[in-house]
Amino acid sequence: MLMGFKDLFYLFTGFTKSHKEDQGSLIFLVFGVLLISAVSFVEWYFMHKGFTLVSYLGIIVALIGFFIRWFGAIILKHQYLQFSVIERRKLVTQGLYSKIRHPCYLGVFIALFGIAMFFSSWAGLLIHLFVIFPLGLRRISNVEAKLSEHFGNSYKKYMKDTKKLIPGIY
Repeated sequence: MLMGFKDLFYLFTGFTKSHKEDQGSLIFLVFGVLLISAVSFVEWYFMHKGFTLVSYLGIIVALIGFFIRWFGAIILKHQYLQFSVIERRKLVTQGLYSKIRHPCYLGVFIALFGIAMFFSSWAGLLIHLFVIFPLGLRRISNVEAKLSEHFGNSYKKYMKDTKKLIPGIY
């Protein structure tokens, strides 16, 4: 049973057991989930102690985010960007990637927002908006610089043809 959880973890995060070059995305994901979950739970425990319609909607929002993240990682398969050698990588532009360049990050942002909603946590929402989201955008900029460097004009054209996180908007 434990082996199944490990495999699910690697699939969800987009890492493989043999790729440990770039811990940034993993740290971002784990830090965000732990921080927002802990703060949101503490706020809920001491202030709310009940679930509302917003809580149940938060479950749905979080699950949507987890599935977007998961499908983004599945489409990339072993192409998940590591900040080391990426010579054998191909530019992925199908599936979710035909509409936005960073569905995995979008999924994380949505999932963390859903967690804050689940616990009806204003503190969790504020941490998401003012800590996690800016860190994620910085990470996306670093990833895009690396991809532009590696794929050159192909990636620049892809950037013109797609939005960063929200189809048709941003």
